[in-house]
Parts: sequence; C-alpha cells; structure tokens
Amino acid sequence: MEASYEVLGSDAHSEGAGSASGEDLDVIEEEQVNGEEVRAKVEVFLKKQVIQSAVTGLGFLLAVVGIWGDGVAPAYGQGIIIEV
Repeated sequence: MEASYEVLGSDAHSEGAGSASGEDLDVIEEEQVNGEEVRAKVEVFLKKQVIQSAVTGLGFLLAVVGIWGDGVAPAYGQGIIIEV
C-alpha cells in the first residue's frame, strides 16, 4: 500500500527539491487562466446543454403523443353514437 504513495520517475518531484523545475512552471502557468475565457467556455457549454435538453424534451413529447395516439385509434372506431 505504501508503494502507491511513492513518486515514480525522476527526482525533480521529490519532497526535498526546493526549486521549481520547468515542468512545474508550466503546470503553474496552466492553472492561471483568464476568468473571461472560463466564462465564455461555460456560456457555450450551457447553450449546448439547453439545446440538448430542448431536443430531448421534444423527443419525449413526441413519444408520449405517439403512445397516446396508439391507444386512441381502436377506441375511436368502436364508439357508440346515440342520436336523440
């Protein structure tokens, strides 16, 4: 179990290393993102989700109408008409 906590590979990631390597600086730069970029990506994602939900809802509505229509057709032909 303790082997899973050990870092495999180079010594650059060891606990005793005090200086940041080039790879560590790249990771830090990637973590610092512009808030406007994140907002734009979230807005695009939300628009896609709204469209997907609308299409899914329309498909569900058509399925319900289809099932309802299948049950109505036989009952309509067997109706009794009473004339007064």
